[in-house]
Amino acid sequence: MKKAPTKNKKVTIDDLAIMVARGFESVHNEIEEFQSEVNKKFEVVNERFEGLDESIATTNNNVLSLGDRSISSCLRPRRESGDSEFDKHLIRFSDLERKVKTKVD
Repeated sequence: MKKAPTKNKKVTIDDLAIMVARGFESVHNEIEEFQSEVNKKFEVVNERFEGLDESIATTNNNVLSLGDRSISSCLRPRRESGDSEFDKHLIRFSDLERKVKTKVD
C-alpha cells in the first residue's frame, strides 16, 4: 500500500512563534488551574488548624483549671488534725529561705 503524496508546506518562523505561544498559553492555564486547586486545599487545611488551635486552647484552660482545683485542695490546711502538713511545709520552707539568705549574704 502506497502512501498518499504529502504536501510539503513550508513552516515559517511566524508559524513556529504562534505554535510556541499557544503551547505556553496552555501551560500557563494549567499552572493557574493547579494553583487555584492548591489554594483551595490550603484554605481547608488552615481552617482545620484554626479549629485545632481553638481546641488546644480550650483543653489547656481545662487542664489548668483542673490543676488549680487539685492544688488548692491539696494545699488547703486540714483543720481536723490541728497541725496540718501545709503548716509544716511552710515552716520548713521559711527555715530553708533563712539558711539560703545567710549563705548568700
